[in-house]
Amino acid sequence: MDVYKIIEEALQTASLRFDPTQQTLKGWAMFCLRDRGFKVSTSPKADFIVETRTGKIYFCLADDLNAVDESSAWIVREPTSGKVKVIAPTELE
Repeated sequence: MDVYKIIEEALQTASLRFDPTQQTLKGWAMFCLRDRGFKVSTSPKADFIVETRTGKIYFCLADDLNAVDESSAWIVREPTSGKVKVIAPTELE
């Protein structure tokens, strides 16, 4: 299974629901991924890094799909529906 799909599933089925009044999207995403056993660390190049067996994935976060660019992988949370989408760098056009 693709690591991006695994990360997306981990965020969609997180044990803690995202509440924008009590936490940041970055803090919530890092907590959820660490809770599932991912090695997550901060980065000056992106919001955070997920280290896998095959290398490092640099993630940026956004609340709007239009803010996405090709610089890294993205975690986008739609504020109206609350759905989380993980976008790999190769999926961007």
